[in-house]
Amino acid sequence: MNLLTQLGTNIYDDGIIAWGILIACVLVVLMVINAVVASHMELIAVEKGYDKKAHAFWMCFWFGPIGWIYVAMLPDKVRRTQQKVQNEAILLIVETMSKKNDQN
Repeated sequence: MNLLTQLGTNIYDDGIIAWGILIACVLVVLMVINAVVASHMELIAVEKGYDKKAHAFWMCFWFGPIGWIYVAMLPDKVRRTQQKVQNEAILLIVETMSKKNDQN
């Protein structure tokens, strides 16, 4: 009588359970890492001037790298606003200088 017959199928069941636990642990760790990355990507979206309506966290959490690209491609509303103010200031300076040159 061989060892497998004496032990039954417990030797295989224990191996399957161990692999199942290992796979479950790996999946949990990957989900936690994914959640951390998604929360950082949401912070990046907020820094770009977007609120929760951009759904950056959920896009990054569920779609992974596709969500990261989505956040990276979002236009920067803050920089656009700053650039608009700077452009208006430059335009005002140019117009003022041009009026002074016309008067002279």
